[in-house]
Amino acid sequence: MAVVRVFATDEEVAYLTESYSAWESMLPCANPNPNSNVDLILAYSKDLAADSTAKAAVQSYETGFAQSEHWTRCFAGIKNFSAMLAPEEDQYDEQGYAMNKHWVSGPNMIFKHVVEAMFTGAFAGEYDSFFWMEMDAVPVMANWLDKFVEEAAEMPAMNMAIRGSPYYGANWLMFSDMMPGYLLNHVNGNAIYNLQHPWTKFLFDTFTAVDNAALMEEMAFDTAYSAITRAAMDGSNTMLAAAWAASNGSAMTYSSDTMLIGNYANTLLNSSYEVGAYIRHGSRHNIFESLAGDMVTLGVLSIDGDNGRMLSSMSSNHPFKKVHMLTHYPVTTSTETIEAPGGDVTLTIEKAEHGPLMHICEMAGKVTTPWFAVASNLHHINAPVSVLMRMGEPVMPYVLATSPYCANRPYCKASLDQAEELFGISLNYHHDPNEVLYKA
Repeated sequence: MAVVRVFATDEEVAYLTESYSAWESMLPCANPNPNSNVDLILAYSKDLAADSTAKAAVQSYETGFAQSEHWTRCFAGIKNFSAMLAPEEDQYDEQGYAMNKHWVSGPNMIFKHVVEAMFTGAFAGEYDSFFWMEMDAVPVMANWLDKFVEEAAEMPAMNMAIRGSPYYGANWLMFSDMMPGYLLNHVNGNAIYNLQHPWTKFLFDTFTAVDNAALMEEMAFDTAYSAITRAAMDGSNTMLAAAWAASNGSAMTYSSDTMLIGNYANTLLNSSYEVGAYIRHGSRHNIFESLAGDMVTLGVLSIDGDNGRMLSSMSSNHPFKKVHMLTHYPVTTSTETIEAPGGDVTLTIEKAEHGPLMHICEMAGKVTTPWFAVASNLHHINAPVSVLMRMGEPVMPYVLATSPYCANRPYCKASLDQAEELFGISLNYHHDPNEVLYKA
């Protein structure tokens, strides 16, 4: 067996170096011993010999293995691999698909070269299975390598060719009904591949065939594998269906039954979020810290006294340890304590001194925490909720000023027009006042 650790960009070289120490605190196995049958393969998209920084990162691993440093004993040995991609092939999604339509080229080509080495090249005959582990696949539970060995060993008897994670994030919810099934249900590429199963070989040969060169340019290998498998399973392509039958394909052959890895891709995540797997796959740029509850107040605007919807959600799982409600009807000032999963919530209700349009300004003068958020009595806290921060600054959700979403909502366009009229600023983004934090 092998774990293939893939890296390409300068940032990923830095992540590789960082992982060495991170794995010491998130040990791959319970009992490091010399009887391991799993190799670690460090696969670089370019030529290691020609890149001193990448070469040094790999050599630091090799030195650790030579000295049998603690976690390295979970593996049988270490190898490196240079995919030797040309510059036009070595492209990635650093700026987003809209900026670079060839972003799939790099991931596809390095996958092609490594798997080719597994079947017919430098690693031919050495491994029955491997785990493809990109740099954004981060262990969050100890003994993750043991879990890989366990799940890989089960695959032949369960007729599995590929075993990995579907997408568990929330980014697709609003338009999932418009997405093709092969994309919606695809197994992410960070997965276990059973090299002994004929369907694994068929998928690779089909995807990399000369006749399918356009596919390599347009579709990531994992979604292509899903599309091919789906067409084979439902019989919509007779050639693929015949290959599926010849490979003894079953409902388990292309499997999302795993606890090894959970795929969240570009979903915004709290660093403490439990992904339900040993390894979290998700953009490192989208992992945030939670703002502590004693650092933020929720300032609620109540116009009409119909507060039941908001008040009923106070006892849910949220970070607001202080909630301050300003009413625009007569009320006796009161303070009460509400029990909640995240700790007691102090709710203060008092009559506003100024009109509703001054709510944010009035709240800024009343809160005692460094940050506050605003809502109205028509809202409720849709728990569980976290206030996400990065390097001490809040995450700022926005919509593009030119988006149909903004154009179809009068308040969005009015805000943009007001910014231009009052301050002479043409804004590219719109931030909803109820979806940002204010620094008190």
